[in-house]
Amino acid sequence: MKKRRIIVNLLLFLLVFEAVFSRIVVIKAAIPEGENMVRVGLTKEYYNKPSIRLDNSALKIGFSKKNVYYQADVLRSNTGISISRDYGSYNVFGGSFTTYAKAASEAANLKAFNKTLTAVPALIGLDKNGRGVWKLYDAYSADASLNTNDVYQVASKNKSSKYLLSVNIGNSRFLVDVKEAGANPQFEPLNRVEGVSVNNEKRYRGRIEVGTYGRSGVTPVNVVNLEEYIRGSVPLEMSPSWNISALKAQAVCARSFGAAVSGFGSDSDIIKGYKLTDTISHQSYGGMKAEKKETDKACKDTENEFVTYKNKVVKTTYFSTSGGYTESSENVWGGKKPWLRSVPDPYENKPEKKPWTIGYTRVELQNMLKGYAAKKGVSLGSIEKLTITNRSKSGRALSLLVKGSRGRLVLSKQEIRKAFNLYSTKINVYSSSDSVRSLSVESGKVKGDFIFSGSGYGHGVGLSQSGARGMAEAGYGYKRIIMYYFTGVEVH
Repeated sequence: MKKRRIIVNLLLFLLVFEAVFSRIVVIKAAIPEGENMVRVGLTKEYYNKPSIRLDNSALKIGFSKKNVYYQADVLRSNTGISISRDYGSYNVFGGSFTTYAKAASEAANLKAFNKTLTAVPALIGLDKNGRGVWKLYDAYSADASLNTNDVYQVASKNKSSKYLLSVNIGNSRFLVDVKEAGANPQFEPLNRVEGVSVNNEKRYRGRIEVGTYGRSGVTPVNVVNLEEYIRGSVPLEMSPSWNISALKAQAVCARSFGAAVSGFGSDSDIIKGYKLTDTISHQSYGGMKAEKKETDKACKDTENEFVTYKNKVVKTTYFSTSGGYTESSENVWGGKKPWLRSVPDPYENKPEKKPWTIGYTRVELQNMLKGYAAKKGVSLGSIEKLTITNRSKSGRALSLLVKGSRGRLVLSKQEIRKAFNLYSTKINVYSSSDSVRSLSVESGKVKGDFIFSGSGYGHGVGLSQSGARGMAEAGYGYKRIIMYYFTGVEVH
């Protein structure tokens, strides 16, 4: 009796354990991985290319739906695969297939049956169980003979879409009907540790999505975990040799900026594609090749920490060098943000960019300002004088008057920096006739009819990287650094 009771209790325990364990597994599987993903347009080097090559010998192909990635098939090739935009119209045959191999085999049978046909496998999306669905497409011709057996009756004629991709794999190819699928294809290596190789140049963690996004060519998008993304960004934005507190501050800012700009999610938008890019106008990003052990540590030590203002993750802008004072957002971009206020920068004692001077001749300035003048309907003639007419409390130029022999032109805020190709707008302007000259001008190191003498490097809004370095070396922690440069924020 006692033995039976022990067995019954053991069985009950196993049943409870199985129920609990099964519940845990189900809950874990139900968490969409896309909640922690960002989409990064790799536009710096690969924007709108005729084709993109992925060099892995084995890649999964699939789609992300509701932030869950579904594998449609596995592609294998010793020479990698290339993806390009496809043009033209197609007949679509009836029947469907569960794998590329089966579709390719049937395409070969069909072409053997009717040599006038050019049947090619086409991935058109997922079935209700999240498995890949393949069809056979044939290049449309009104005169082509379509007399086939019942298995290959044409389901639709002259199907045309500007969202078709051609995937070349070895000596074969297939199509991806992006519009039919409602998503762009995403490629993931079988061994995730190796990353996806793009054009045999860089490797990226996560997946690579390829789409046209309304353009004539194709652009790759890195669909990657936010923590893995910042590992490839921080070392390109701040020297890994700097103090660890500065690196941690940069890591938290990069994470917050990425989340605020991109928004979380792995699903594709076949038209818009991405909000965050790998260009300097957002954040530099180099994938796995850029990663360094020092910045990896900074990212790991601050994992899942964000900068928030009133419990909302904010866009934490940053720049190289302030020249002694940061700037408020409305004096650069026009929108007033309460966490982006101008503050003194006394710890910037090792500026990445030292005070600088740039000189231009009158002819050079005429050419540089020609587009601005035309846009505002102004004829300048010969440039006679440049005058800063308004400054912010940080000392940056808010407006600059250009006086020409025929007319006048007013430049504002970042127009000034872009028009004259300056490092910042924290400037003074001198002409060759001025009696007051900077030392570098007097010594003849800089020549020109007009001389810009300035300090700082970048837009000046948010965190000064040089200042963060100085604060870190003075013993301040990364949270204190962040909360100094961003007014009223929290780090958690």
